Amino acid sequence: MNAPRRNGSTAVEFALCLPVILVIAAGITDVALYLSAVYNIERACRDAARVGAATIDGTAPLGDDIELAALSHVSTVLTAVRLDPTLATTTAHWRQESDGYSYLTVTLSYPFDAPIGLFASVNDGVQANFTMMTLQQL
Repeated sequence: MNAPRRNGSTAVEFALCLPVILVIAAGITDVALYLSAVYNIERACRDAARVGAATIDGTAPLGDDIELAALSHVSTVLTAVRLDPTLATTTAHWRQESDGYSYLTVTLSYPFDAPIGLFASVNDGVQANFTMMTLQQL
């Protein structure tokens, strides 16, 4: 008795599995690029608040230099991680409380479009907000 012929069954199975494998790979790519963008935007926001807070010591209470240092550092970090700083919407707000503590809040928004676009929620963009507190030393 001869075994039944199975010519082409492997090709048919591969053809059926290939779309599923490609969708999974595309999803992994979209999520990985999104998580990378989230990390880099949060890092830029956190580092900008840190640099601005380091600028606070000995600065006039107006805070213009503090905010400018934070905003400038956002551009530096975004350029370093190969993101276009002109697409970012960044605000820095500095305030000094009567108890001597100063607060610098940096808010950063960056548009993100997934290259494949399987997940609609990742196309909303990336936002980060970070507040740094320091004691004013005048």
